[in-house]
Amino acid sequence: MIPGLRRMLRAPFARPPGRRSRLARFAPEWCLAGVVVTLGALWLLAHCRSRALHTMVDISRYAGLMRQPYAFVPSSFAVAVKMSSALAALAVIFAPVIGMACAWSEERRMGTLESLLLTPVHPSRYVRGRFWNILLPWVRFACYVLPIYFAASVFSRCAVSGQALATWSYGAAPWSIRWLDFLGKVFVAHSLDASVCVWRMETLPAASVHGFLLSGMRWANDASSFLFAAALAFFLSVRVKSVRKAVTLSLLAAAGALLTVLSPDAWWLALSTMLQSRNPDTYLHAYWLVTLALVAARIVLAFKLVSSVAERFNAYVLDERPARIG
Repeated sequence: MIPGLRRMLRAPFARPPGRRSRLARFAPEWCLAGVVVTLGALWLLAHCRSRALHTMVDISRYAGLMRQPYAFVPSSFAVAVKMSSALAALAVIFAPVIGMACAWSEERRMGTLESLLLTPVHPSRYVRGRFWNILLPWVRFACYVLPIYFAASVFSRCAVSGQALATWSYGAAPWSIRWLDFLGKVFVAHSLDASVCVWRMETLPAASVHGFLLSGMRWANDASSFLFAAALAFFLSVRVKSVRKAVTLSLLAAAGALLTVLSPDAWWLALSTMLQSRNPDTYLHAYWLVTLALVAARIVLAFKLVSSVAERFNAYVLDERPARIG
């Protein structure tokens, strides 16, 4: 697998055109620096000012980042880690979209896209090679922020009693709680708050084996979302003629898909409603099974999109109707 990946990376025209600036070359490291600086700033602010700590806790509760009882006041570092992990998740998912959206639209803007069709190299080689050339640095960034996900479990303790908080309060994505709030009003008409009552179960200590497993699954969910969003932007970059339009459409399409048809929150709530459950707590274990299924579906769809670009690249570049394969 690794030798094949190296061959794709070294294929002619696999690297994006032009000389990249230091900002572009080290974009993952810059994003990591932003997350770490934010973590340190929030921690110092919450540690030095008790009023700031309570404000940050209120913001976290309002944003759905935690669903703890108001009697619990998490430690300053716990709140800072929780807010920073949400920022890291958003960066992991959406930061690579910009580079992927420019993969081919930038070539089209410079007028060099059609000339690639005249080269003796098969399109599948440099198409897949370019995808991995842009993606791999952001895979490195996803690995960089992995400890922050686990830190959310290790340091999720009450500032006063030291009691561990519950991992169930955190959904598969940073926006899960508020998204379930909204979807509950759509799917669960008999109780506007029925969709989120399951997240208030204080039954699973965060700093435990199960807490670490759920933190790892949270990272896997975000990583698969990042892979799908990058592949979707890569697909749209060869179909859209304008760079700005490609970036905008990629961000909107990725966010829309991840909030609806590829959202474990939407599927779990829809399945629970279809099964006519009046107690969503019954299907708590099914939530993470649905999450695993959506992780696999995103990965499959991502590679399908890249394969579509590789196999139909000539037709997409010439704005022709691609022939049906198979």
